[in-house]
Amino acid sequence: IADEAEGDDFLSSYFNRLREQNKTTKAEMQKYLDDNVEDTSPSATKLKFSPSEVGSRLVADLEEALGITEVQAAGLVGNLDHETGGFKFMQELKPVVPGSKGGLGFAQWTGTRRKAFETWASNNNVDTNSYEANRDYLVHEISNTNEGRFLPNLEKTTTAEEAARVVSEQYLRPGIPKMNSRISRAQSYVGNK
Repeated sequence: IADEAEGDDFLSSYFNRLREQNKTTKAEMQKYLDDNVEDTSPSATKLKFSPSEVGSRLVADLEEALGITEVQAAGLVGNLDHETGGFKFMQELKPVVPGSKGGLGFAQWTGTRRKAFETWASNNNVDTNSYEANRDYLVHEISNTNEGRFLPNLEKTTTAEEAARVVSEQYLRPGIPKMNSRISRAQSYVGNK
C-alpha cells in the first residue's frame, strides 16, 4: 500500500508539473501573440498593411525592383507567404533548431542569413518587422549576395508553380518544403493587381 501511495504521489507530482509547464507555455505564447501579432500600434508591428495586402503589394514591388514577371514574383511571394503563415509571423514560432532564435522576416532567415539581415537593418536604421526592411533586404540579398544565384533560373520560369519550385529549392531551401502550400499560395497572387 505504501508503494502505491508513493506511485500516486509521483504521478500526481508529475502531472502537476506538466500542467504548470503547459500554463507557462500558453502564457508565453499569448504574450508573444499580444506583443507581435495582434498589436497594430506603430511600435509593435511595422506592417502598414493587413497581412492579406502585403503579398499583393510585394508582388508588384518585386516585379519592379528585380525586373521579373508577375508569375515569377508570385512564385517568390507565395513562398514568403508560406514561410510567415500569411505574413502574420515575422519570427519563427517553433524554431527547428532547439535553443536557436529561429527564422526572422519574410524569408524566415536563419543562422548567418538572419545575422546578415539584422546587421543590414541596424546599419540602415530600420525595424526588422517593417515591410520596407523586409522588402529592401530581400532585394538586397537577391541582387548583391551569392543567395541571388537562383535568379537566372527564376527568370526562365513561365508559371507560378515553376517559379515557386525554383524559389523553394534554390533560394529558401527548407528542410520540409510543403510544396503544395507554396505553389497554391503563389498561384493565388497571379492576376491580383
